[in-house]
Amino acid sequence: RQRDRSGGVGIKGMSGLPNLGNTCYLNAALQALVHTKPFADFFVECSDFVPPKQDNAGSARAQTQRRLVHSLADVIHQIWEVGSKTASPHNFVRDVLDLNPDYRGLGQ
Repeated sequence: RQRDRSGGVGIKGMSGLPNLGNTCYLNAALQALVHTKPFADFFVECSDFVPPKQDNAGSARAQTQRRLVHSLADVIHQIWEVGSKTASPHNFVRDVLDLNPDYRGLGQ
């Protein structure tokens, strides 16, 4: 058991994701991804293969894609390494919205 930042006790891998205003479908997909062991293990064990976060090379879209990879890695870190009771997908949601405007707004 680990203590998360808010002082709550969590078990690694047993984290909830808050709904950030109509993100329940995105959260469901994110939970499925981060609980696919080989996928999550890549981010935990092979972090050296993740592209640099601050690399300014490439288009704005390529930079946003790199940012998305790092925000996903952060959610995986919160869930599998910290054991937070609630993992914040805030940056991940922001990056998905930046890459795909169809997810903006209140429509499902």
